[in-house]
This record gives sequence, structure tokens and C-alpha cells, in this order.
Amino acid sequence: DGYDKVVLRRAETINGLTDAEEITIWDCDDSNDEYRYIWAPEIRLVDEQYYVFYTSSVNSGSPWGIRPHVLKCTNPEDIMNPASWQAMGIMQANSTDKKAFTDFSLDMTVFEHQGRWYVIWPQTDPYSSLFIAEIDKDEPWRCISDSVKISIPEFSWERQVENVNEGPSVIKNNGKIFVAFSAAGTGPEYCVGLLSIDEDDDMLDAAAWE
Repeated sequence: DGYDKVVLRRAETINGLTDAEEITIWDCDDSNDEYRYIWAPEIRLVDEQYYVFYTSSVNSGSPWGIRPHVLKCTNPEDIMNPASWQAMGIMQANSTDKKAFTDFSLDMTVFEHQGRWYVIWPQTDPYSSLFIAEIDKDEPWRCISDSVKISIPEFSWERQVENVNEGPSVIKNNGKIFVAFSAAGTGPEYCVGLLSIDEDDDMLDAAAWE
């Protein structure tokens, strides 16, 4: 079947990961409200705690019912023990946000800026577009701001075969914050775009993103 679990490997080198022991830290068979299909797990250190942000379906048998979820490492001294990982559930939108995670959403990434933590993810609205929200660093599965749409597939290179922005990744450099993202269909037309914002601008101001 595939795409039904989140696994973790550990090694002292990149090459060492090839043959490293693999453990399962989450399996859809152990959940009553999450199902395959698993996408884009990302392990991140948020305020000195390890988390895995990943996507799973909230509808049994539906590859389109996917939403971002979070695992927390409760014992980083024993990170390779499956018992050290706790499922925190689906990402929670701010109480006043009627948009975030209400439709197909995935590929969540996390970053810190000036002591505040943010998530960026693609969500269908009506096409796969990029959203940002601030999160609680102590409970990073909770958004503490309403979501803001910062990118839509508007240019021709983003609209080949499919109208898509997805797979965001953050780079901080030389006074700027950059977000690289994938666009268009996933054949030979698949390409990479770039958003940027000045480090002193409001991350939640859509107009500040270029």
C-alpha cells in the first residue's frame, strides 16, 4: 500500500543514512482519525524541542483529504525509540480563521524570525496556493494568527498542466527571507519559484512578499 507511516533514520553522515536502522514513529494503523496518504515529513527543532510536521488524510481512502499534522518527541535523549514520539494531531487554525486547513493542504514548513515562529503551507484556494500563519512555539500545532495567502499560481510557468504552488522551503540571508517553492505539474514542466520579503517587514502582510 505504501504512504502509511512516518519513519526515522539516524546516522553521523549523510551517506550513513543509506544503511541506517529505520524505525516507525507513526503508523496510520495506530490512529482512529488519521489515514494514509503520508506526504512530506519534516523534522524540525522548535524552541529546543523536536517535532515532525507531516501530512496525512483525515478521510479514509481519500488521497485528497490530506491535512498537516504534528508529532512531538517527548524524550530527545531516546529519539530513536518509537515510544518517545507523541501524535499531537491535526494543525489547529486560529479561532477566528475560517480558511486554514479547511481544504486539501500539505507540505508544511516551519521557520523562526525575530523570536516568533511561523508555518507556511500550500492549500487549495481555489488552486494550490501558499499560506502563512504564526504559531505558538510551545504548542507549534496551534496557529495564533489568522492565515494569510502570500502566493498564488498566477504566471504562465506556474500554470503548466496544473495550477500549483507547493513545497515551500525557507532561506534567511543578507537581510531577506526567501521562500523557494515548486510550481506547475510534476512532469518536465515542474519548476521552482522564489518569494522574498525584507527581514524587517511584517511576515503576515501579503503585500510585503514579492
